[in-house]
Amino acid sequence: MKKSLLYLFTIICSLYFITACSDDEKPVTWQDISKTYTGNQLDLGTSLIGSVGSVKLEAVSADKVNLVLTDILPGENEVTLSAILMKGGESSSFPGDFIIKGMATISTGELTVNGYILKGILKLDIVREMTSSVVGNWDLTIQDGKTADVFISVKGTPLDDLLNSMGPVVGQLLAQKVEKVSVLFGENGQLVVGYKMPGSDAIDLPPAEIAPVLVNLLTWYEKDGIVYIAARKDIVDIIVALIPKLSEIDITPYLSLLELNGSFYVLPIHATIEANNARLYVTKDFVQKVWPLIKTLIPADSQYAFLLPIVDSAINSAQSIEIGLGFTTPCIIPAD
Repeated sequence: MKKSLLYLFTIICSLYFITACSDDEKPVTWQDISKTYTGNQLDLGTSLIGSVGSVKLEAVSADKVNLVLTDILPGENEVTLSAILMKGGESSSFPGDFIIKGMATISTGELTVNGYILKGILKLDIVREMTSSVVGNWDLTIQDGKTADVFISVKGTPLDDLLNSMGPVVGQLLAQKVEKVSVLFGENGQLVVGYKMPGSDAIDLPPAEIAPVLVNLLTWYEKDGIVYIAARKDIVDIIVALIPKLSEIDITPYLSLLELNGSFYVLPIHATIEANNARLYVTKDFVQKVWPLIKTLIPADSQYAFLLPIVDSAINSAQSIEIGLGFTTPCIIPAD
């Protein structure tokens, strides 16, 4: 009797484990993939977007999904798009259970989304193509190698003429320090700044070894004539915490110059583009934020200390202030 019960118990357990294994191997259907993917369930697969956002996926049918990207792209707090859903696996070039492909027009350009779902993880390659006129290589304008194009426009104070005349003076000082400054606003959101020192044979660019890190840290976008330089908040916060330990410099006050937009710190810079000429500048609201920090860098016994109250008064009373740099982009001559 005991042997019979033991035999029966063994059969029941075997059937249970066989059934459990069958459940584990149950194929994933399109009805199973609708959820919000975030954290370890989300692999964005590109360095020009955030890492702390989420993607809500709603499978409408076997061949269509709706996606909501939240706090993924700088300048786009939420993006909604429809995408094609295809079966993956051995019959396709993708290893995933399902393949996702979609495109959308957003406020900062065109968006392409490709990816797949594998073992509950959503992997997306998100590419943004900027349509801004800022896209391209820009060089700081330096006239005859002697004066950089620095402009200061102050209106509404008794010192307008004096302050505005300081632009060329600052431009001459800048041209003595650098022979060339180049800025690349990449079509994919990449931002690269290079410079050439006097007497140098080449433009100094970020080392190739750290280029991916910089791309991951800095990007840009443009809206309504304002260029936003964007930096991932999580990475900036790490840098802010590390720098005092490495150099005893506290850069926390400088974060007040930035605006927080989702998971990004952004620095707004006004831009005026005409043909192959560009002017990038800040206005009074930014000057009012940065001036108190600049004053702390000027020693009380400096020969320029007497100017501080004068500049204070001018900044506070000015109707408008514009301070910036002029850039040009090389003209491309069509081939015959």
